[in-house]
Amino acid sequence: MEDLVCPGCGAANDAQARYCDQCARPLARPAADAPEDACPACGGKVDEEGGRHVCAGCGLEFRRAEEEPAAVEPPAAAPPAAVVPCPLCGEPTRDDAPSCASCGLWFDAPRRPQPCPRCGQPAGPDSCACGAILTLDRLLEFLAPAVRFVCRKCKTPYARLPDASATKCPDCGGGLLSAQRLKDYARSLAG
Repeated sequence: MEDLVCPGCGAANDAQARYCDQCARPLARPAADAPEDACPACGGKVDEEGGRHVCAGCGLEFRRAEEEPAAVEPPAAAPPAAVVPCPLCGEPTRDDAPSCASCGLWFDAPRRPQPCPRCGQPAGPDSCACGAILTLDRLLEFLAPAVRFVCRKCKTPYARLPDASATKCPDCGGGLLSAQRLKDYARSLAG
């Protein structure tokens, strides 16, 4: 019998070899030497093991053409996300959302760089150099009992405002929200 030539690297291999001794590629047998039900990859004998057809030579597993494809179970659907009020503005928000679509408060550190809502410069993960607060955790750090308002845009907390009838943030012009919702949320986390 003559040597087998590897189709991948061209190396000559022993006629009985199943894999190339240079590149480990399965070697194809000449059509005359291959049995009718030989493995298409290496020409080895195909055995049935527990209902599966596996090549004894290279381990390739495959189905015969007459076999029905196995039924595949669709993945279980994830339960729908609950809708909860944003702790700052009260707007309905999915509990798995990274931030509130209404007021922009991030519930965790922002996952992408973003400009500061107050100064427009690149902001850090939870606050900006100008003092704007971006995340819920950072905002809760500044939630003293005296805080009565929080800016919807820059998240600045205020105990009192320069003008008692003000409805806009003195720093950025954003709308003011009552801090009570945040205080209630912080109490629910504490206990």
